[in-house]
Amino acid sequence: MSYLLAFIITLTLYYFFQKKSKVILYATCALILILNIFSIVNGHSWGDDFIIYLAQAKALLYGGINDIIQKQQLIVKLSGVKHGPVLYPWGYPVFLSFVHYFFGNNFFAYKMINVAAILATCFGISSLSRTDKKGIFILFLFIGINPFLFDYKNEINADILFMCFTTWGMYYVKRSIDNWNKEFSLAGSAVTGLAFFLCSFVKAAGVIVPVVYLFSAAFTIFKNKKFFNNNIYKNLAVVFAVYLILIFAINKLLPDYFSDYVSYYNIKAIISATAANFINYIIEIKSFIYNSNVYLYFFSTLVSGILFVIGVNFNYRRYYYIVLLFIFTFCVVFITPYYGGVRYLLPILPFYFLFCFMGAEYLHNHSSKRVSFIGLILPLILVFCFLVNDIQYLFEKNDHRHIKDGAFSKKAIEFYNFIERETTAKDTLIFFKPRLLTFYTNRISSVYYDSVPVQNGKFRYLTIYRNLNSDKKELQSILPDHQKRKIFDNGDFQIYDLK
Repeated sequence: MSYLLAFIITLTLYYFFQKKSKVILYATCALILILNIFSIVNGHSWGDDFIIYLAQAKALLYGGINDIIQKQQLIVKLSGVKHGPVLYPWGYPVFLSFVHYFFGNNFFAYKMINVAAILATCFGISSLSRTDKKGIFILFLFIGINPFLFDYKNEINADILFMCFTTWGMYYVKRSIDNWNKEFSLAGSAVTGLAFFLCSFVKAAGVIVPVVYLFSAAFTIFKNKKFFNNNIYKNLAVVFAVYLILIFAINKLLPDYFSDYVSYYNIKAIISATAANFINYIIEIKSFIYNSNVYLYFFSTLVSGILFVIGVNFNYRRYYYIVLLFIFTFCVVFITPYYGGVRYLLPILPFYFLFCFMGAEYLHNHSSKRVSFIGLILPLILVFCFLVNDIQYLFEKNDHRHIKDGAFSKKAIEFYNFIERETTAKDTLIFFKPRLLTFYTNRISSVYYDSVPVQNGKFRYLTIYRNLNSDKKELQSILPDHQKRKIFDNGDFQIYDLK
């Protein structure tokens, strides 16, 4: 059924493509919104980044930022390790706070931020393309129904919003480059500085965008020998003045977060992480074309890889600033002391598909009819593969109304309720997602690592989720059997009293 529907939709889009460009673009936007909205699920998967984002959003509305900092510091003190920054950048919590103010603690509404960001990214990446607007719907679909984004939008995390702002930030990089030979615009430069600020406001890695802009300016100056072009220097001065003033102002208004990120980086950690990260992140690129069907996954990877190589080969000079974005993004993730997975590569995902699109466009414009047909059919096949995955996601999962196995499943709620009812705020617990338990139940929690022995009297309760650290050998490594007593068990969660 999913194959048939995907085939019908692909043919319909091709039919409109042959007729009117405006109709096809409207139909594409409608398709993106319908598929993404109807695949939103309530609740949340396991993780605890999201609970800090929500805590910061609520703190913006009701106060309590110092409480977040104190709890995070206690978690670190008990665990002996740092699970994440004490505070995340404030951009995403600002968006969440608006949603919370109007819709309350509504997970569906929170996730609509990601849907809006995906559609906004489609418009942003299309603004970077110099192609005939008639075929731009293909580029919209590469992003809007992308299988990875289709699933990941159900995470309450800043990555998709960051992808959106990075895309628009790069649009302003392009616009500045195009206007350096024209009359200087104070307003245009100020808006560019604001766009760069929004990138850093959402994630610390957003600093990459103004760095790309700076290197692009240097490249233009030295390549064209424009050492005395006042427009370039005026643009640079205004852009970075606005950017730095806004960064300084937000750090005065709200607690600083950037220095906390910098604290992760030291020479020893960078050296130990770089080799493994290099291999892992290069392999992770294939997740841009993820498909639940292994054959379609392989075919999509092959097709997109070929189109990407062709697109880069014939366009890297014109889009050198995008190449710089790829280089700097990979440099940052390579030296980051912890592994974040494909979500750390999301800022370059739209540009990966931009090069795929340009590769298909190059083939389609070839003088050979056979090559031209290949340039037409390959992106449509890629769209078909994406549609198959997304439609299967919609119709073949048991229940899309609520995540059954996640942080807010029925059994998880039973677990939280028991903790709130039977323990006190002074009790400390061991749990595999300590920030989630701490901020949801107001009980300070720590994660347990086998390499770290548990001190007697340090914790009151040991909580276990399913088979995580639950076999007898690992339990024995925490405390001997006679020193622990099971007080709760609902099949998924067990609680042991260690007193």
